[in-house]
Amino acid sequence: MSSRASCKRYSLSAAGALAALLALVGGCRQPANDAPAPTTGQPGREITVVNPERKTIHREVAQPGLIEAFERTPIVARIPGYVLKWKVDIGDPIKKGEMLAELWVPDMVSELKLKEEQVQQAQKALAMTTAKVATAKSQVKEAEAAHSRAKYTHDYWQGQSARFTGLVQDRVLDKSTQEETLNQFRSAASALVEAKAKIESAKAVEHEKAVTRDKAEVDVRAAEAARRTQADLVSYATLTAPYDGIVSQKNVNTQQFVQPATGGKGDVLYVVEKTDIVRIFVPVPETDADWVRIGTPATVRVQALQGQEFKGKVTRTAWSLNQVSRTLLTEIDLENPEEIDLKNPKLPKARRLRPGMYVYATIFAEWHNLLTLPASAVVTEGDVTVGYKTFCCMVESGMVKRTQIEIGARNEHLVEVLKKRVSGTKNGDEHRWEEFRGNETIAARPAGLTDGQSVQLAVSGKSP
Repeated sequence: MSSRASCKRYSLSAAGALAALLALVGGCRQPANDAPAPTTGQPGREITVVNPERKTIHREVAQPGLIEAFERTPIVARIPGYVLKWKVDIGDPIKKGEMLAELWVPDMVSELKLKEEQVQQAQKALAMTTAKVATAKSQVKEAEAAHSRAKYTHDYWQGQSARFTGLVQDRVLDKSTQEETLNQFRSAASALVEAKAKIESAKAVEHEKAVTRDKAEVDVRAAEAARRTQADLVSYATLTAPYDGIVSQKNVNTQQFVQPATGGKGDVLYVVEKTDIVRIFVPVPETDADWVRIGTPATVRVQALQGQEFKGKVTRTAWSLNQVSRTLLTEIDLENPEEIDLKNPKLPKARRLRPGMYVYATIFAEWHNLLTLPASAVVTEGDVTVGYKTFCCMVESGMVKRTQIEIGARNEHLVEVLKKRVSGTKNGDEHRWEEFRGNETIAARPAGLTDGQSVQLAVSGKSP
């Protein structure tokens, strides 16, 4: 073959290749307003997809915590005095009402005796005034009886005077007899007035005695109140345990002078703690606060007890977050019974959980029947300055549609999906939010996918 023929064939093949390339470029060119379409003849990326499913989301909130006594009470003196004796020391178990220490307050004891005598004096005065009231009542009754007799005499002579007046007019009796009868009537009338005045006088005396008796009753009540107040003050000389517990602090010695608490401050003689139940204080971070509810199961691991775990539940929360630490104070109550030390069975029974111990608490929260996606199917973007947005990649007609979504509860495996942002509403709005229905097709792993990318679903059982 000649060199001229070879060059001719080379020119023809180059021209054909150039024509094919121009045809390919022309076929890929699309109008500016048309949506992108998958490349003809080239299959899209094969991906695995999932659908939202209703599941239970479990979340473990694990945080360090601290053991505190269920109650902790500083014992202070209510009155000034010298310590006469003290009975208990640190570590001693105590019973409610048991004496802890006793103060010496002789002045107050003497004052109490004086108050008791004043009560007796007031009671005797009351008894005397009560008797006088009874006497006054008797005198009223006597005056009323005398009034009745005077009234009878008055009425009798009034009748006689009227009858004798008629007889004189009929000339049966002489006028001197009539005048004598009239004088008897006038005397009876005066006696009646006097008897009525005596009644009023007796009643006035009775009222006076009754007022004196009422005052005596008030004096008795006042004296008894003063005695009770003084007795209460004397009773404060005996310091007693407010509940069953244990003594954790002792700051009292014999003949020590102690002052009462004033302005919220005073000499703390003892600190007692109720330890048959203990409180576990756990600061829960703000991001986990909504998961913590009263009654949520929890496990408390005590490092000082070789990691022993105790089962419990969330008993209460502060509800409001600490503004400095941004944490929710959560409490877990645990029973703390007295147990035998297996390593030293001869020792007395003791409670194992001690206030001040360091613990690690795990709260097992769960929310049921939530519409969820795998955590790998959800992507969150942004930061605290501009805010966060969450997306997933929906697959519609073989195309990827990057969609903003609203989410709820989540853990490391599942995310609750609430709403999705869709466009093209009937009212011409740019977008609107719709709730997830559960039939959406969503890429299981959106990494590397772009909006509008052509994809095909992986065959069942085949990895993406």
